[in-house]
Amino acid sequence: MQKSALKRCVSFSVKRKHNMSCDKVEDIRNYCLHRPLYRPDVTYLKLFMYCIAYVMIFFTFVIATIFITNYIFNKKWMIVISILIICLLFIGTTLKYIFMKAIECYQHYASEELRRSCVCKPTCSEYALLALGKYNLIKACSLIYTRLTKGCSGDYHEDYP
Repeated sequence: MQKSALKRCVSFSVKRKHNMSCDKVEDIRNYCLHRPLYRPDVTYLKLFMYCIAYVMIFFTFVIATIFITNYIFNKKWMIVISILIICLLFIGTTLKYIFMKAIECYQHYASEELRRSCVCKPTCSEYALLALGKYNLIKACSLIYTRLTKGCSGDYHEDYP
């Protein structure tokens, strides 16, 4: 009897705010507190190696662009424009994966207490990986920032990107 009364008491504000049933809130609470923690097989060394590989590929593209545009067009402004285009394309495609690897590194090394402190389903790190996988880098970073600063309040709730 006490447990059901506590459940109603805890769930009332959540239910009113997010329009969820008490059972749904209890399922999310159990997920947050008792789920098995996924620890990706990522180390700082792997993250460092990914970053080094991306930097090497980036500079290879830049140097190739300089030589090709200099050989074909022989104009300085064309070299600058082509390098800027290569930089934007590279940053837009690879920075997303560097962020994903950094989040996986957090999931691997963060303490259990810190990982279980999130009151949302999916957790904030899972949300970030889902957002990065679903949207482009700018929209994903905007969603992640909003979730970390405003969306993860003190009530158990479900929020998918």
